Amino acid sequence: MGFDSISTTAEECKNPQRDLPRAMIITLLICTILYVAITLVLTGMVNYTELNVKDPLAFVFKYIGVDYLAGIISVTSVIAITSALLVYQLAQPRIWMTMSRDGLLWKKFSTIHPKYKTPSFATIVTGFVVAIPSMFFKMDFFVDLTSVGTFFAFILVCAGVLYMDYSGLSKTVKI
Repeated sequence: MGFDSISTTAEECKNPQRDLPRAMIITLLICTILYVAITLVLTGMVNYTELNVKDPLAFVFKYIGVDYLAGIISVTSVIAITSALLVYQLAQPRIWMTMSRDGLLWKKFSTIHPKYKTPSFATIVTGFVVAIPSMFFKMDFFVDLTSVGTFFAFILVCAGVLYMDYSGLSKTVKI
């Protein structure tokens, strides 16, 4: 989930032609290596049939009797979820800024802050849209909503590409 955030910050790269593919490939490699390594370690410590829980990493350390490490892992997982949500907070205003430039949202969303050079109005709106509901719902709801939202965004992009290909728009639009 966060790889789409790399592409939304492309405008802020000094050399996006070179830096974006490099960043995507390096992060995919790092994530793949870490995922495989953690999976091998977990299945080496506990039978894989017992890992069908919400928090398998903390579960394994609790299972083998290292409760303090399970607690540390649980706390760091909350930090990881929070950082993932913050990355979405970084990406969403930039998406709205681009949509505003294309005429899909009000021009106010493409307002750039004079000092920080970031989409200021879109960032404030995103903050309110996320902060107000977060006061009333549990964190599990937002984690699920983040996953569903990303999935829905990918479905829309894929449907748009298929529509553009079917209607012939992909031949007239330079990507």
